[in-house]
Amino acid sequence: MSDVNLISDSEQKNLVPILFRSNSYQNEFNKIYPHPVMIDSVQAVKNLNQNDFVFGKFKDNHRLTENFEEINCLFGDVDDGFSIKEFSEMFKDVEFYLFTSRSHQKPKNGCGAEDRYHVIFSIGRVIKIKNEFDELIHKMHDKYPFFCQNSKDVTRFFFGNKETEVFYNQGTMSIVEDLRNYVAKASTSSVKFENITISPKIKAVAKKAKSVEKNMEEQQEVQEVEKIKEGNRHQRLLSYLGTRMTVYQSEDDFVRMGMEWNEKNCEVPLPEEAVAKMVRHAYQLYHSADDDTVASRHFIDQRLCINWFDRYFIKITIGNKECVFETAEGLTSAKVIAEFCKAHLNKTVFVPAKGKDVPAAQFWLEHTDNVYKKVVFDPDPDYVPKKGILNIWKGWKYAPQSNGKASSYINFIKEVICANNTEIFDYILDYMAWKW
Repeated sequence: MSDVNLISDSEQKNLVPILFRSNSYQNEFNKIYPHPVMIDSVQAVKNLNQNDFVFGKFKDNHRLTENFEEINCLFGDVDDGFSIKEFSEMFKDVEFYLFTSRSHQKPKNGCGAEDRYHVIFSIGRVIKIKNEFDELIHKMHDKYPFFCQNSKDVTRFFFGNKETEVFYNQGTMSIVEDLRNYVAKASTSSVKFENITISPKIKAVAKKAKSVEKNMEEQQEVQEVEKIKEGNRHQRLLSYLGTRMTVYQSEDDFVRMGMEWNEKNCEVPLPEEAVAKMVRHAYQLYHSADDDTVASRHFIDQRLCINWFDRYFIKITIGNKECVFETAEGLTSAKVIAEFCKAHLNKTVFVPAKGKDVPAAQFWLEHTDNVYKKVVFDPDPDYVPKKGILNIWKGWKYAPQSNGKASSYINFIKEVICANNTEIFDYILDYMAWKW
């Protein structure tokens, strides 16, 4: 398909967003987006979501930073607990299309089901200089910091969602008019809210987002002067991933970041399948709840923190003291609260309500439902679990085998231990059956 001229200068007044659709669906390896889609209706957004898509036009339809040609919209991704209702109220005077993502109202990264969605804003003109776009979208993120910080790149693509729900708000102005009198801070390392009146909940989400952006800036790698040669690519990619691991983002975003780094920095890029496999493994290892070494760090989400501690620990009252013990070790591993918290001082969790990191162990103690007031040992197969009561009977270690043979052992008991005394033999068998 030949290049598409978005719109002539004389028509810019009536400009509507034009996005570009691929031929694939939820394919992280694709980089070709040849089909322009004019976003002028709810149905157009639904059609767009039949495939993956990007927001700008690229040379040869190949999504790369150096191939950027033009864009005529701003976009945002909301994935961090800011509801559709709250968004619609805040932007009631601004024209936008809002459509749910594939993760909408589904658990993600340790978080529960929440509103997760994308937004398209018309800007009324074509931008052909990347720095101009960067400045405008930075202003939007600075004023409304609940937008995901990893959705600021002009090359960002979104997975299609064939089940998407679409909402259109006509408004009375564009996002550009809304931002016109806002002066963005040159540095985004601190958060101030004097330019906009928002609720405490949104402030907390904003602080978290700003904290992530600051972390990304502080960890920004030194640009490579020379391309990385074969033989050193895997090591350098893993090192790069390690510096980005604490950034709050989804697994798919993390894969995209690894792909872009590979293509940009390697003299001969690694195969995309190999990069995706390596990145996913690193991401899953970091977020795993099964690895003790993984958890010796900052939890990026409250639910992730609670889930990890719940998997390994139980809070219980023994006598008149509150204790914690490891489920794998049993009551012998019980620690008093102060000792438990001290043992986990290397773990913190971000709490939006407080706008800061807090000790993870103390946070878990205050929010876990893994709490018991009494301990029993009851092997009764008809035992009914009761709230607040911990039954430490875990069942038989070995399952009986219907085809098992124990004749040699039984004969030894009868002939040697019982000297063929039938009465004693029956008593011992009865005793063994009762005891074990």
